[in-house]
Amino acid sequence: MATSLEDRLFTNADAPGPKRILALDGGGARGVLTCGILERVEHILAARTPDPDAFRLSDYFDLIGGTSTGSILAVGLALGWRVRELRDLYLELCPQIFGDPIAKGLNKAKFDHAVLERILTERLCERTLGSRDLKTGLALFAKRIDTGSPWSLSNNPKARYWSPETALANGYASSLETFFPNRDYRLVDLVRASAAAPTFFDEVTIELGAEKLSDGTVLTQKATFMDGALGGFNNPALQLFLMATSRPYGFSWQASEDRLLICSVGTGLWRPVINDKVLREAPGGGHIAREAMQAVEALRGMVVDTANHATAVLQSLSRPAVPWIINSEVQGGELLLPQPVLTFQRYDVRLDVRGLRQDLGIDTVVEDDIARMRRLDQADPHYLERLYWLGRYAGDRSVHGAHFPAGFDLPAWQVGTGETPAEPDIDVEAEAKVLADFADARVSAPPPAPANSGAFETRPATASAPREPALAPPSRRDRLRLETLSELFVRRRPG
Repeated sequence: MATSLEDRLFTNADAPGPKRILALDGGGARGVLTCGILERVEHILAARTPDPDAFRLSDYFDLIGGTSTGSILAVGLALGWRVRELRDLYLELCPQIFGDPIAKGLNKAKFDHAVLERILTERLCERTLGSRDLKTGLALFAKRIDTGSPWSLSNNPKARYWSPETALANGYASSLETFFPNRDYRLVDLVRASAAAPTFFDEVTIELGAEKLSDGTVLTQKATFMDGALGGFNNPALQLFLMATSRPYGFSWQASEDRLLICSVGTGLWRPVINDKVLREAPGGGHIAREAMQAVEALRGMVVDTANHATAVLQSLSRPAVPWIINSEVQGGELLLPQPVLTFQRYDVRLDVRGLRQDLGIDTVVEDDIARMRRLDQADPHYLERLYWLGRYAGDRSVHGAHFPAGFDLPAWQVGTGETPAEPDIDVEAEAKVLADFADARVSAPPPAPANSGAFETRPATASAPREPALAPPSRRDRLRLETLSELFVRRRPG
């Protein structure tokens, strides 16, 4: 089997067969929830290999792409890290980055970007997008605000701006003296650019080289970036589909159900709502504070809507085994073409009382706990642990081997059965440590509120929805995990 990066990225005589893509959402500290889901994916795929202990997700996926916190996960996985290594990174990183705000986030960024840069540099060093340490394809997304253009960067050596040679071959007309090739961007800078969320971090400026003017003056070229979610890529799955199949991006992968697979993983979702009371009580008070709050909430809603739209489009081009209901009008959508153009599956967790109860059977979580778990800047180790275990439980219940058809297995995987392996064992020691921090008061959640038929309400399809397989009765392990999570979400009584 071919092993070079170019062989992984291009379907040629040395690398026949289908292609597999992993798409990772933005969501700040909630990236640790993504880790919980990814551990299930890693476990299922590893069980098919000759050496499960040596398996990495970079062995299976030909292209791993992420936005914001997803860019951190994507880089780590593309470098060959285990999912558990990334989980440990989040448990260490989030308290350091978000534990000490330096401002309120309106007139000045809430957190010091230097802390994030230091932690990333310790692990990524000076590696660039062209680093040979990358085991597979990598794609990162950011919004360049000084030109108003969303950027999609990959380590594809056939990309137009990868090198001076590819730029010239693709009709680049400007002087190469001022050309800065994609391969030379530092991974640390690209991750910071992708994760520069407004109000949380300052925008990121990257030097692109220098231009010598006719009078001898040297002008340094710079580009300024903010979070990739501002470009509509918080859920990068749709853009990754376009990158992989659209000729200008240089991949030119075949789009068909048996040739292209996309696994899309979220960081927790809910329907953002706001009312006049919240606006009236905006920090600082007054008209300016109200308008600032409106702008922030409108931006948050836009990010959610574009992410849901990506899921809706990809579900309309495929036949997901378990489609997500986009809203009560279109349900999970329907196939728009005579034949699917990819195999697609979305995984996520609804972070609201109704979603946790309906989807996972957890009825002991309260609104205050949910609000804390939703925070992009969560620094509390206990809530980070909660998010991780929630992702683990959701992954164990929603990720199945059938979602990764045998036709996408690697040629060397002849010893695996292709069947869904047993669940990962519960880390009893870690779970007991978390449970010890909570009191024994149990608070039941209120009954679910009626759905708003006009708005996005993305969630797993119900048993009555099209193409939804019946959910198997909970196993003994499921019941044990549910009891554990129910205890995990018990709220401590004051005093």
